[in-house]
Amino acid sequence: MHDPDLKDIDPTVLKHCHAAAATCILEAGKQKADISAISTCLEDCKLDKERIEQFCTEYQKNKDALEILLGSIGRSPLHITDVSWRLEYQIKFIHACCAISMDELAVPKSKMLNVRSAQ
Repeated sequence: MHDPDLKDIDPTVLKHCHAAAATCILEAGKQKADISAISTCLEDCKLDKERIEQFCTEYQKNKDALEILLGSIGRSPLHITDVSWRLEYQIKFIHACCAISMDELAVPKSKMLNVRSAQ
């Protein structure tokens, strides 16, 4: 992203291109696609032969590492299903803290008078 050759490209377009390339690489690894399948897909996307060859060469170099990485994730990657638990947890936590604090604050009146008179 900080490459000087890319400074004239709109950052939004650059992010979309990066996301598309990452998706292509991950899907190829997930599907265990061979070079001919990847090449055909990239030809359909109107990439020139030189870029397709470069992409396939780099993919082939890193294919084993990519498959190991994808294998470590498992069949179903973690995903967010619900975020309301945090708010509920915070409310319960605050309520519990307040209950504890109120118990700790239950100081006999005689001690409170001594503290006030010392000031």
